[in-house]
Amino acid sequence: MVAAQMTMERSMKPGDDVWVDFDGLEHEGTVEKIQSSGWVRCSIAIDPEYDYGSITPRLTPHTTVAVKTTRIRPR
Repeated sequence: MVAAQMTMERSMKPGDDVWVDFDGLEHEGTVEKIQSSGWVRCSIAIDPEYDYGSITPRLTPHTTVAVKTTRIRPR
């Protein structure tokens, strides 16, 4: 798993289109920044009401989240 994670980190770059598993749902996303220790900052497209049942200031149609590289895959 660690080797796959390292390969994924090396092959990703800002602007790449990815699928992001966030809060148990998969969203279309874009890599914003590769963080340290296996984290990636991504911008994801969501429908706050449909996906999460409410609209809050934390959830907008384009939300930036940080997830482990194991929770994303190429689109």
